[in-house]
Amino acid sequence: MLPAPAAPPEADAFGIRKIYADAQPPSNSWTFTGNPRDPRFMEQYFVAVGDGWFRPSDSKMMRVEVLSDPAATENTIPTFDIAKVLAKGYLYRPPASAGGKGDFLNIEQTWRFKVIKMGERSANGEPHIELVPGGYRQTSDRKPAGADKAVPASCEAMSYHFNIYPATGRVKFEKDSDHTTGYAVEPSNPTLRNAVDPFADGREVIQKAVLYKTKAGMKLELYLDMTGEGNAFEKVLEYEDHGQWGPTRGGNAECNAAENVVLSMARVAIGYRCDNMLDFQFKDLSVRSIDPSRPTGR
Repeated sequence: MLPAPAAPPEADAFGIRKIYADAQPPSNSWTFTGNPRDPRFMEQYFVAVGDGWFRPSDSKMMRVEVLSDPAATENTIPTFDIAKVLAKGYLYRPPASAGGKGDFLNIEQTWRFKVIKMGERSANGEPHIELVPGGYRQTSDRKPAGADKAVPASCEAMSYHFNIYPATGRVKFEKDSDHTTGYAVEPSNPTLRNAVDPFADGREVIQKAVLYKTKAGMKLELYLDMTGEGNAFEKVLEYEDHGQWGPTRGGNAECNAAENVVLSMARVAIGYRCDNMLDFQFKDLSVRSIDPSRPTGR
């Protein structure tokens, strides 16, 4: 008797294979339902272009964050003092909060996109795409933020960046603990040139950013499916931040953070970004809370 065929790997609502299994409830996850002005969006919004595809409201500098809880604001989040946030472990609500509105800790962030036409290099660098699990806003605003008004709004960043560059196939991680002096210096950023073939030709690509806490710090994993089918992911870059990544470009002491701080807090705003695009489209977005001890059989 032949054995029964193996069950297919787990897939999300769009049929895209999961890298890690879902976290046990209560946990916070989000799936895009097609509402271009989803109430969990912050800063910008989406514009429908037909056949289920969307474009950014600003293609030259797309900045859309998915909030763990729309009630989390610069005034309702208790503090952006990084030392205090790390001691507590989260920004707004504990990750396992009832009702699925806790901060995001261990996540798998996904989207499907196509780069149809790129623009020129600018102050933000060459045309690129980013998934950005962050604290709150990525802003250089100097006004005091948080309910305690203890540190400037630039301390809200608390972010890891998962960057891909369509013209060359390069991939890179960045870390920002005080926007923008708190970016880690470029030589310290994990980078792989020619990770994939250039893809600024309108093909469908699926990107995943996986971020989860480890005993030593935070693990970053970047996956790409260059077939666009949703079941052929390749891990193109990984890195564990355990306090060796840095120093910063110009300091983050005003945020009460160490130069090589590990941003291991649960976070509120999970960003989707692009820079210097003229025609960039996407769909099938999700942010799932995961159990990193349970890979799905990749």
